[in-house]
Amino acid sequence: MAKSARSRRPVKRARKQKVGRSLKRVKQVTSHKDKAARRKPRRDSFSLYVSRVLRHVHPGFSISSEAMSMVNSTVKTICESLAQEAERLVRYSRRKTLTSRELQSAVRSLIPGALGKHADFEGTKALGTFNNANPAPASATACQ
Repeated sequence: MAKSARSRRPVKRARKQKVGRSLKRVKQVTSHKDKAARRKPRRDSFSLYVSRVLRHVHPGFSISSEAMSMVNSTVKTICESLAQEAERLVRYSRRKTLTSRELQSAVRSLIPGALGKHADFEGTKALGTFNNANPAPASATACQ
């Protein structure tokens, strides 16, 4: 019996090492929670994307922080109004799922003229790119 107790000791050491690793993981998780508690409140902003588009369209231009905040608030307002209009269209059709069709109708009704046509075209193009990259399962296409 003494021999079997000795043969189990290395196994216990290995377990201690594993426990030590898991303790480290637990410490990381708790420290992650502490970081999450101390994290600044998240502010949704389009400023990164606006600056990327500006750099792509006009490489030499820059934008002031005040102008960026105005553009950001304008984009937020447009997104909110599109979401509200799409939600209204879903309720009128007595459905629970917001699809690209409702969003496309919201864009057509809220954004006038050539800008609306351009937005509609770009949205359709983005949806086609997404659908080509992520094909739907066979069961989903059978339902439509």
